Amino acid sequence: MDWKTIEWTLAFVASIFAITGVLAVIIKWAIKKTQNNNQLPPGRVRPKGLISNNLPSLESIGNLVGEGRRRKQAEILEAIQRHRVVVLEGIGGIGKSTLARNVVEQIVRNKGKKYNAVVWISAKDTDVNLDSALKTIAYVLDYHQYISMLDTVALKTTAIIEILQEKNVFFVFDNFETITDKELRKFIQIIPDNNRILVTTRHDVEKLSQDQYLPEIEKLDFKDGRDVILHELKRQRLLKHSSDDIIKKIYEFTDGLPQAIIWAISQLKYSTISSIEDVARSGRGDIFENLFKLSWDMLDDPHKEILKAMLFFTKPVASKALKSASNLLDRGFSDAMLKLVGLSIIDANQEIDEEIKYYSMHSWSQHFSRIKLNYNIDDELFTAKNLGNYYVSYCEERYGKKKGLKGFDEIEYELPNMIKTMELLEKHEKTKETNLLIINFAKTINVFLWSRGFWYERILVCKMALAAAEHLSISANADKQAHYYAEAGRQAYYIGIVNFWQGKHDSAAEWADISLKYMQKSGSKLNIMLAKRLFALISMSRGEENATDKFSEVLDVLRDYRDISQESVALFADWIVFGEKGYLVGEVSLLQEVGICYYRQRKYPEATKSLVDSKNLAIEINDEEGLAVSLSHLGHVYYGLEDYSSAKQCYTQGLLLAEKVRRKSTIARCCEGLTKIYDKKNKWKQIERYGLTALDLFDKLNMTREYQDISSILDRRNIKIITKGKKQ
Repeated sequence: MDWKTIEWTLAFVASIFAITGVLAVIIKWAIKKTQNNNQLPPGRVRPKGLISNNLPSLESIGNLVGEGRRRKQAEILEAIQRHRVVVLEGIGGIGKSTLARNVVEQIVRNKGKKYNAVVWISAKDTDVNLDSALKTIAYVLDYHQYISMLDTVALKTTAIIEILQEKNVFFVFDNFETITDKELRKFIQIIPDNNRILVTTRHDVEKLSQDQYLPEIEKLDFKDGRDVILHELKRQRLLKHSSDDIIKKIYEFTDGLPQAIIWAISQLKYSTISSIEDVARSGRGDIFENLFKLSWDMLDDPHKEILKAMLFFTKPVASKALKSASNLLDRGFSDAMLKLVGLSIIDANQEIDEEIKYYSMHSWSQHFSRIKLNYNIDDELFTAKNLGNYYVSYCEERYGKKKGLKGFDEIEYELPNMIKTMELLEKHEKTKETNLLIINFAKTINVFLWSRGFWYERILVCKMALAAAEHLSISANADKQAHYYAEAGRQAYYIGIVNFWQGKHDSAAEWADISLKYMQKSGSKLNIMLAKRLFALISMSRGEENATDKFSEVLDVLRDYRDISQESVALFADWIVFGEKGYLVGEVSLLQEVGICYYRQRKYPEATKSLVDSKNLAIEINDEEGLAVSLSHLGHVYYGLEDYSSAKQCYTQGLLLAEKVRRKSTIARCCEGLTKIYDKKNKWKQIERYGLTALDLFDKLNMTREYQDISSILDRRNIKIITKGKKQ
């Protein structure tokens, strides 16, 4: 939604519902913020809303060149319309992955949006099994929270199949011949027919479907081969070698294999056509092995350090991250990268700006680099050590949206590499430095994990940080011990909060006990209040009348510490506000919970007062996220009072802000409220629109009670539910 649409919507809402001057302030402020948020940095292009996918970059796979290959792509696209499974079978290097990647590019960019998502699973250089494939599918479909809660592969399989019955997903299984897990092969056979599957393989595999098509994949004919050669000579600025004689030689000794052509041409910067031809025709191993050996003999230690680092990453990697991972100085890194890119061992996007420069490796480069480097766990650990501090700094720069929403998008892209780094360090590096690093990582990424809905990952990171704080407390002096106890208590509290909002109140109570024990050891009354706040939430969930008194106790202490420990006061919120009064965000959060507690006790006047106070304070300190949360809960209060106009107003405004800051739980709560309002008004289309959105998010966040409330409305309305996770 662009800012003009948001401005019009807010203005329209204001014209109907504006009652007080406070509402006008909210609207003007939200419009201004929205306008500012839509100013893109120079050189950045806004994405066109492509469907969800985990595709490798085109740079790492290759663009199609040649009329024959483009005709083959069209044939495959047509076959996919008519067949459940299409298998691209052919020798290595013939261009199967390139064809598959370019076919998918057409599907992803299709304006018709026939598919909900594209899932790419490659078995070239990683051990792919059913469990890892299910996790990949869940991640792309944004169901990783729910799937991660299931104990067995069988339960995960059932859940994914149920989701795939309702969502249209396009699958690519690349290098299928290397998949040895029979259970994964069985899973592919039972993927529902509304989905489509594209397979690349070097040799024949057992039939995956009765409805299966095998287009013929051959090496490039001379005309297409010439096109590819000329394209590469131009791209690599080697057109001086474009004589008919040289083009014919390259085509013949590469046997018309696209990747071999690219590699051979890359050698022309450092060798002669005759020398390259001699190596290619040497007869020792296949042409790729020979050409790679020729490249390898040109590499020094810095080049090999970069290749070791590249093998660590699961996605194309940013220039800064790769430099940190390789532990090279600026000049050495830049010089080494020029040669690696020049030899086509590493591919680079065309960006000049260091911030958006990304590198990737073709699967052949990965394959031979692993062999030549004898890549092992020690190499992975070396890279993780280099990356640890970089990722902490990376998150700190984006901490609390210092770099805006784009900063959080960048963290989301890097998250798998970050988690891999910290897990390796925790497992293999039992040092004080590593423990401190893990604690700092948890501090800088915690807000992102909560706001963006990575609640499973938040528990994982907090458990690592809790263990690190425990280890550090053992040998620390008294002052440091108190500090580490407080850190452990905070991590236990964060874990408990996730459990609470997922409806696991017994588990939340256990973590509250753990948190309180650590906080008492820290000797800080304010720290103790953080644990007591979790007890107050649990007391509220159990319907205890004194729950509001417990919240009030926490709020009173919080206010006492306003001017004494502002940073600690701010930690009482799970989001961050910068500015002179940003520390008051903790009070915004506590006022919300007091209001929620009164709401659940059906004490609506008291609930309204607390939530309006929270809303007004959020406006005062320029807290968009807090305002969205306050409005969502205030909407619930007005709904309870049967003031549906005011409730709708709050939900609508809250939804706009929540979508802007991308806070998933608040988006879900506002959609939940709008669903209930439109249910009262018998507006079927709106019930479906907001209800399915709320249901999908509650399912992904594993918020069971809220899921059941919305699913009962949709069931009663006979609206087909596409998220089956919690439905009993």
